[in-house]
Amino acid sequence: MTQESIDQAAHNIHRKPGKLAARDIVRGLYAKARDDAERYELAQLYAYFRPALPKKPKTPWEWVAQAIGVNDAREYLQYVHVCADWVTGSDGHRLHRYRNVEGLEPGFYDPLGALIHPADWRRYPDIDRLWKTIASAETVSTLEHVETEAHAPIGKIDCLTVEGVLLDLKYWQQAAAAPDLTLPHVMAYPEERGGTIQIDGSFPNGAEAQAIVMGMKP
Repeated sequence: MTQESIDQAAHNIHRKPGKLAARDIVRGLYAKARDDAERYELAQLYAYFRPALPKKPKTPWEWVAQAIGVNDAREYLQYVHVCADWVTGSDGHRLHRYRNVEGLEPGFYDPLGALIHPADWRRYPDIDRLWKTIASAETVSTLEHVETEAHAPIGKIDCLTVEGVLLDLKYWQQAAAAPDLTLPHVMAYPEERGGTIQIDGSFPNGAEAQAIVMGMKP
């Protein structure tokens, strides 16, 4: 009896598996892979079936993951960083974080929530120390009543002025789109280097949430 081709075998499958089932199949094959070359090929296939991060976050994790760096030379910024106190995402120009009330294991996670590296893999910036260097706010407002003003694009970046601080429009919109954030308020810190906008609030599970967007120079 001759072995049927993969096309013949697939033709006899009358109900195609969904992407979740396909990912599980690939994960099983990866665990049985015989060498690095085979594992690499399966990793490529697995990457194809992995879901993309949604543009509109529905969970605190997705909101934080929006802020991580993409292809950044500082490799540690390409991950969501979890420590005992905070779950943090930052690309060096903005930051989203919330309290680690779920007790997640410390380490560096990919945007979809898989632990990739242990906590001692890289040294993550001391966010709390940076927070303390910000001067007292000159403006405090609720997110609903914050003052904004249109601004001409800078290069290819759409911009917006928020409480007198010039921001990347996308960064501001994503920071302000934290899902189900309660009691959000906005603080503006104008300064010579462009200023900073901070959003504070909390999620329904009681986790304190914070976002920072660094200002731009006109």
